[in-house]
Formats: sequence, C-alpha cells, structure tokens
Amino acid sequence: MDHYLEKRMVQNIMLTRFGNGLTEGIWNSHFIDNVQVTLSETVGLENRAGYYDQMGATRDMTQNHIFQLISLLAMDQPISLRQEDVTEAKVAALRMLKTPDLQQVDQQFVLGQYLGNQQEPAYLDEERIPKTSRTETFVAGELNFNSYRWDGVPFYFRTGKRLATKTTRIDVVFKAPQLKLFEEHHQVIDHLAPNILTILIDPDEGLSMQLNTRDSDEETFGSTNAILANTQPATGFETPEAYESLLSDIIDGNTENFPQWREIAVAWQFIDALRAGWQKTSPIIHQYPLGSMGPEQADELLTRTGRYWAFDPTK
Repeated sequence: MDHYLEKRMVQNIMLTRFGNGLTEGIWNSHFIDNVQVTLSETVGLENRAGYYDQMGATRDMTQNHIFQLISLLAMDQPISLRQEDVTEAKVAALRMLKTPDLQQVDQQFVLGQYLGNQQEPAYLDEERIPKTSRTETFVAGELNFNSYRWDGVPFYFRTGKRLATKTTRIDVVFKAPQLKLFEEHHQVIDHLAPNILTILIDPDEGLSMQLNTRDSDEETFGSTNAILANTQPATGFETPEAYESLLSDIIDGNTENFPQWREIAVAWQFIDALRAGWQKTSPIIHQYPLGSMGPEQADELLTRTGRYWAFDPTK
C-alpha cells in the first residue's frame, strides 16, 4: 500500500496526460526537455531515528513515492484503466530505466545530511544517531529511460528532510521553440523562460501552465504567467485525506490504487543496484543547511547541462 496513490492529484496524472489532446500529443521527447519531481519535507526524524538511520531518504521515499510518480509520468498509455493494465504499463516504464554504472552513480546522484542551528540539531547530533552515520537525509538524482518516447529527456528527482518547504510537485519543462523570433527583439529581457506544466500534489493541489507573455507595461516581452487549470475543491467540499481513502479502500477490499508486487520489485531492483554502486564508490555525503533545498551539488545536476530546478522557494 502507498498512500501517495490515494492523493487526488496523483490520481489526476493519467487523466491529465491521456484525457487531453493538449498534453497527450506532446508528452514525449519531441516537446519535453526534462521532468522534475520534488518531494520535500520540513520535519526531521520525528522519533523515528532507529528506523530512519537504517533506511535513509533513498529507501524511505524514493523507491516507493517518487518511483510511483515517475512511472505514471513515463509510462505509455495502458490498454484500459483496469488495475492489471495500468500496472503493466507502469512496470514496462520502470523496466526501461537505465541502471547507472559506477561512474554514473557518482555523476547522476547526490546525497546529503542536514546541518543544525541554535534551535535544531544536525542529523549527526540527533538522539540515537551514530556520530559516524553515513545515512542520507537528502537524495537527488537524474534518471534516464531507454525508450523512444523519452530519448534524451532526463527525469530529475529530489527528496529530503529539513528543507525549505513542505511540498510534493511535478514540473514538466518543455523545449524552447526552434524559431527564436522574440529573443532577437531588443525589448526581450535576457531570454524567454521555458513553458512549464506544474502538477501540485501536496499540500497545495492544482495544475498550472507557465507561458511567456508581454509585460503589462506593453514595452517588454518575457514575463511569465501562471494559468490555473485545476485548483482546490470548491468551498464547503471536504476532500478526504490520502490515509482516509486508503483505509476506506482496505475496508471495501478495493485494491485499485494499491501498487502491485511486480512494480515494487522492479523499483527495488533499481534501488538495490544504485546502493550497491554506492557501497563500492563511497560517495560524499554533502552537508546542507536547514531551510535550504539541499546541497548545492543537487543544483549542479541540472546546471551542468544548462538546466535549473523550476521550483526554488529560497529565491
């Protein structure tokens, strides 16, 4: 069971992708430059030191929540909405993930541990955490698929504790138009920003599309405008929490939104291979300050190819 699959906007991913002509036809490498998944927490260990130091961010959050989101974003259209057909599509997508070799393990993934301040302890100063612990409280990575649909399109993810804000969101960054008509105009500020489709999952819910527009003063190009396509439920309508829906499904015997063993197994195969690589390379555990979005090396995953995280609440 994974309560993330009970979240309203997670269940909206397939409808957003396959139920709209606007998105279905452009959900591929011809139009999309990269995909970013952010699952950030502001809390620390919350009395789970014994469990967390054995698991870390990779096994605690990545192999389940993040891989479930990525499989929904990357999969081809299932034959039907029946559970077995959706599972088949998700498994097929995860099987196309390229397993990184030892060199790629160091280049495509970043691990971190949070520092402390006068009010909050650093991870290594938390109760029941060994001073020599190499458990990661943050992980960011670049995933690549061996598929025609996603050829050359990196999927970036990051998750961690003690970060700047609590959010789960997906940012789909589209390629710039080949004809750079407006960038040659003297009134364009630097360069036009990419179009970004954002799926807000938690705690805010909704869809937005970032487009380039002319500024309100009618003298400059290049400002961006977020168009809300789907927001919070209407006033007075109470949406069940994910765990409420999960418990209801358990009572009803409804397993439609439960991950199946085949998709769990293929996700673990990738994570196990990744961790085996870390055991051989002993990667650096980068420290990051409380209230940041992780170590600066996580930014470098993108900036080395001219990209950047679409979401940065610290700026």
